[in-house]
Amino acid sequence: MPADALAGLIAVAALLWVVYGPWQMLCTDAARFKLFAYRDELFDMAANGELSFESREYAEIREAINALIRYSHRLTVPRLLFVTAFPPHEHRPGIDIDRHIDAVADPLARAHVKRIVNDCLKAVLVMVGQKSLPTLCLFGIAWCAWKISLFLRRRRIQKAWSLYLALRNRGRDLVLHEALCFGS
Repeated sequence: MPADALAGLIAVAALLWVVYGPWQMLCTDAARFKLFAYRDELFDMAANGELSFESREYAEIREAINALIRYSHRLTVPRLLFVTAFPPHEHRPGIDIDRHIDAVADPLARAHVKRIVNDCLKAVLVMVGQKSLPTLCLFGIAWCAWKISLFLRRRRIQKAWSLYLALRNRGRDLVLHEALCFGS
């Protein structure tokens, strides 16, 4: 019995080491990879003339993406909850990203920039969720519940379809029987 407890303790310690060690770096690196790709996409828009390299909009949006890249390793669920619950007292000037997106003159370029920024934020939020063990557990439970509901729904549909086929065949047999009875 003590050997089982020791083995369980070692397994939990190994799991925690993986989740709060290499897994954190892997999630951060994957998010940064996506952020670099989105920043490159923004650069390509400017290189193609959709945005101006000298425009304030391009510079501020690029700086916002750079900040996400630079500080993504520090973003975690507890840190975000803490900053949300207890915002800093001093007002730090931030980047009003929506104002800069809305300032893009070309509507197609504006929509493209908005998609890039939204994809950046989505990549960071996914990373934050993946780096949190409780969030991973909740997503795992939700995924299992979703798969079970799909399975049960499929079974219900199969049962309903089987019932429909049985009733259709029975109805066809009754109609044929009645037709034969009246026909004779």
